[in-house]
Amino acid sequence: MRLNLGGGSRRVEGYQSVDLFAAEVDQRVDLFTFPWPWPDSSVDAVCAFNFLEHVPDLTRTMREIVRILKPGGELWFRSPHWKGCNAVQLDHRSLIGWATCDSLEKGYWLFDQQAQFERRLLRLYVARELDWLANLRPSAWEKLGFCAPEEIEWRGVLSKK
Repeated sequence: MRLNLGGGSRRVEGYQSVDLFAAEVDQRVDLFTFPWPWPDSSVDAVCAFNFLEHVPDLTRTMREIVRILKPGGELWFRSPHWKGCNAVQLDHRSLIGWATCDSLEKGYWLFDQQAQFERRLLRLYVARELDWLANLRPSAWEKLGFCAPEEIEWRGVLSKK
């Protein structure tokens, strides 16, 4: 099973749409209430495009994603970058950037070093002409870049549980 969390009516090929309010979804689930209805280690992949920044408890949400993912399962998300102008909209509750992704890869604060992800993709979206430069060293660009990233995309595979 592959889940598109909080995707509303937007479809991602090969993924089941999961949302509480969208008119046409495959599964109607309140993703702000835990635990989620899927059993441990039952999901092959999760995508979350423009969803994670809305959740009231990002740590709990990430732990729940780890709980439902199978070992080797994939997490893929895209979110406004914390430095971008869209990050501070009133309904956004979490700021996401390079350090968020680094935490997923190292697993230290989020999972008490019990689970971590192997990164497959980390991409900053700055401006078409500058994306290549920003993505040579995303952590340095985030700190020193003269043009703030608007979005961040990350993809990884759960390496241990």
